Amino acid sequence: MGSKLKRWQLISLLVVFFLFLTGLIFLHHFGERLLTDAFYGRSIPILNRVVAHHRASRPSLRDLAFYLRAVRRLTLIWALLALAAAVFILLLPLRRNFYQFLLTPDSALNLALTRIVACAVTLITACHYAPILFQMSHTPLSVRLPPPGLGWLYQVVPFIPITAILVSALLIGSCLLSIVGVFSRHATAIACVSAIWAYGALFSFSVERHILHILAAALAVLAASPCADALALELKWRKPALDPSVRRSQYGLPLRILWVVIGLSYFFPGAWKLAQAGHGYVFGNYMRTILLTTEPAWLHLVDYPLLCRLMGLGAIAWELGFIVAIFSKRLRVLAAIFGIVFHLIVFGLMKIPFFPLMAMYVCLIDWDEFIHRNKSRICAPAILEQNIWTSPEIRSTWVVGVVFILGYALTGAAGFQTFPISCYPTFSWGYETTKQVDTAFYLVDDRGRLTPRPDGKLRAIFSDYYWDNMQKHISSDLELDPSSRWANAMLAYWNKVEPLPAGTSETEVVHLIKELDPKPGETPLIETDVVCHWTNGQGCVQHDVGTN
Repeated sequence: MGSKLKRWQLISLLVVFFLFLTGLIFLHHFGERLLTDAFYGRSIPILNRVVAHHRASRPSLRDLAFYLRAVRRLTLIWALLALAAAVFILLLPLRRNFYQFLLTPDSALNLALTRIVACAVTLITACHYAPILFQMSHTPLSVRLPPPGLGWLYQVVPFIPITAILVSALLIGSCLLSIVGVFSRHATAIACVSAIWAYGALFSFSVERHILHILAAALAVLAASPCADALALELKWRKPALDPSVRRSQYGLPLRILWVVIGLSYFFPGAWKLAQAGHGYVFGNYMRTILLTTEPAWLHLVDYPLLCRLMGLGAIAWELGFIVAIFSKRLRVLAAIFGIVFHLIVFGLMKIPFFPLMAMYVCLIDWDEFIHRNKSRICAPAILEQNIWTSPEIRSTWVVGVVFILGYALTGAAGFQTFPISCYPTFSWGYETTKQVDTAFYLVDDRGRLTPRPDGKLRAIFSDYYWDNMQKHISSDLELDPSSRWANAMLAYWNKVEPLPAGTSETEVVHLIKELDPKPGETPLIETDVVCHWTNGQGCVQHDVGTN
């Protein structure tokens, strides 16, 4: 693209600017008035219903001020959309440069190291989750909610104890074969399919762990590429189709696809933070509120508001900037170092173990160049092939890469979460105030006395992490819809696993609203909202009145 804008670009930019300006004027002059009228039921009927339904799930938190702040979020989202459209218009003529970037030759050693690390991390996670998967396989179908788009998979291969054992064994065995380099591509493909089945089954209880998504993408891309042309035992009896001592596009394309996928997995959570809560992270108290919910060792940081805001700004800047860093060798190394520090801090704060994603940073480093930097033998020279698209390795890798790149772009832009492709958690809502909503389940005896409901057997089945999150989903589903099929099925299953003791007939589902930063002399618990009473055999009866 030359230094001058083409006519179609200029016209397109003017249209984008006109739409942006029109939307900005509308939101500034009419946005707050429109939402205020909708809050009190005086606006357009459809908008009145949308606001009323949205407010019903958290009436104590979603007051008028909450919706007035939404105008600012909508303004930021509109600005981001306009900026994205302008960037797309400007960069569209540079798409050839992007293709050239993807086809940059790389080393067979770098690709093989990525294969070994990806399969090793998958092996570790498979061994960790295999007992949990087996326990979950005994649950009834009524309590399972497969990730959107994966329901057909568990109709073809049912989620039952025998398949849980067989798939776990297949996943562990194929990972071992791929690590040592025996039938590596076939083993990696089997590991990919097995991982999607196993991890999708783990996520069939309304809880997802996004730490595992990158492994499915990595295994799929590696299975489609010549990932076993180095560091593989099978090279003793198999001659590779390509010369692994030479840098080629066949080795570079899968690595760069993984770079883009990792970049997109960071970019969209950062964009959603900026659009929905950017002001709160940079100028408000979002990070301070997050720190209030963390381990006590970090609580002293809340006394430094400026530091909290700098942390929020740094998180957004890093997530948005990661995808830019992949285009520079030096910035890739810095991004990997900073990413490890970032995720270790997140683990310390929020106990989110993004170790699989950190392990995949191995693909960002040119290990071939690093190993041979101080030796007489330098890295193998690069070969730029003329008819690169005739290579079957390029075609297969390209097909898989397009699926994952487009998948991450679409789910990220929509904020949609599923498996194996998803928008990562955005952490862009819920930190406007220092109030925290916890869930509690109580048994009600014949005299009306409340006692915490035992759940030790369910924790043994699902693990503490899964069961804590499942309880939150049960209460939120019942609050929105007392007849929720999944929530009622879960409570019925709870009764079956841990029957109600004599003298009790119902379970009270309660929201405990706590003040995370109480003033001296104030109690942390400020409100108790009864979501519903669930009676064995009769379902849920919702209560509208809370008890302060």
